[in-house]
Amino acid sequence: MKITKSQLKQLIKEELESVLQETSKIYSIERAEVAARTGPGTYFDVVKAVGKNGVLDWGTDVQFLEAKGSWIKAMVQNQEVWLPRNAFVAPVKKKHRAISRAEAGGAGASPAGLASAAKG
Repeated sequence: MKITKSQLKQLIKEELESVLQETSKIYSIERAEVAARTGPGTYFDVVKAVGKNGVLDWGTDVQFLEAKGSWIKAMVQNQEVWLPRNAFVAPVKKKHRAISRAEAGGAGASPAGLASAAKG
């Protein structure tokens, strides 16, 4: 089953909304180098008191407090900070598998044809 980019974004948005309804729970950051900010936007200052000089990494536990647009207010190391929503969504990885020449249509299949067939 193939889904479009907009369908994937909608699924992620719906999942985030359901997660955000359960505030006060502990969640882990799912991205590398997420800046903790004083407000909901990249133009706000970085909160240097948390993480490594204001930067949080994979696996850092945070407690959700509220949501505003694409930002989450959270408690991190006893400090209230704002984090981007996408910090809690693991990057989508494409999964490709190797196929044999027979699966690709016989012994005469080119390497480019094999690669194209493997990617779907």
